[in-house]
Amino acid sequence: MDLQIAHLRTLQAIARHGSFSRAAQALNLTQPAVSMQVRHLERALGLPLLERVGKRAFPTRAGQLLLTHADRALRDLEAGVERVQGLRGVVAGRVRLGTSASISIYLLPPALRRFRARYPETEIVIVTGNAAEITRAIVANALDIGIVSLPVRERELTVTPFFRDELVAIAAIEWGAPTWPPTPPTRSSRPSGAGALLDNAGTAGAPTSSSTRSAAARQSRAAPRSRDRFTSSRRRWPKTVDAPTLAGYPLILFEAGATLRRVIDGWFHRAGVAPRSPMDLGNTEAIKKLVEAGLGLSVTSWFSVKSEVRAGTLTAMRLTPALERQIGLVRRRDKPNTPALEAFVAALEDLRRSLETRRRRAT
Repeated sequence: MDLQIAHLRTLQAIARHGSFSRAAQALNLTQPAVSMQVRHLERALGLPLLERVGKRAFPTRAGQLLLTHADRALRDLEAGVERVQGLRGVVAGRVRLGTSASISIYLLPPALRRFRARYPETEIVIVTGNAAEITRAIVANALDIGIVSLPVRERELTVTPFFRDELVAIAAIEWGAPTWPPTPPTRSSRPSGAGALLDNAGTAGAPTSSSTRSAAARQSRAAPRSRDRFTSSRRRWPKTVDAPTLAGYPLILFEAGATLRRVIDGWFHRAGVAPRSPMDLGNTEAIKKLVEAGLGLSVTSWFSVKSEVRAGTLTAMRLTPALERQIGLVRRRDKPNTPALEAFVAALEDLRRSLETRRRRAT
């Protein structure tokens, strides 16, 4: 029986993504080509391997059995190819990394660029997800290594501390300075400045004398600005902010259930406060854009916003007390090393040292 390796990899991709279209995108194939490869496998084996439910695709019992053996066979084949390449002094093979979207966007690109330049025969597969998804995939041997928020509790995994991520509050510079500390506007508050003087004098549309107008102008210049939550003043935001103060503002936070959100919620909880109906999003870039638009403040990783802070589109405030989350490297305890994986772990160790050096300089 002739089963082609490419067709088995296509079946793996469909099972992993749960979709023919997503598998096609991941494999750089057309969707008809993916469907044709699955049909070839099903004709060769005489049984359906996938079941479509709406737009989703799930392995049948036969598909699950085939994938179990195919996964093991393909891993053994890849390991054999890597060992043979090692005899030639060439580091080659595939490394499957799981991490968060933020880490893959803001921390990894320089390290990946150096790694690919040094080991052009390697293939790096990056899968993004939350810590729970990544650790489950490593336990199932669907991924080789992960960079995730700690702690993780799976006994099958070994954990190496990688990076201490400082969290900061961010706000849009365009707002200017907030009223500090925040004072929610009340219905009973009276308008200030010229509007208040006109109101005291009568209706706003009533004629006024020049002396009244001059008095109004003087009072407008002398009166304090409205104590609305954000003012148009160009004073600077404070350098630090605590939880009770921050909880008084509209917040845009990472989605509930994510490790980062649990860390942030714990910080508020320890201060005895809770954010007021925060807006939840699952994408750091979207959060930053909404903050830039003046829709609220946020708490996020410093490494994800330092470019915007330096460019002057966002401002960052350190949290009081300071808040950090620990990032770690996770692998299966029984995972055998390959030349490609060993080289990749070494590249990550170089990145770790670089991040730690920058962190010390910043403090």
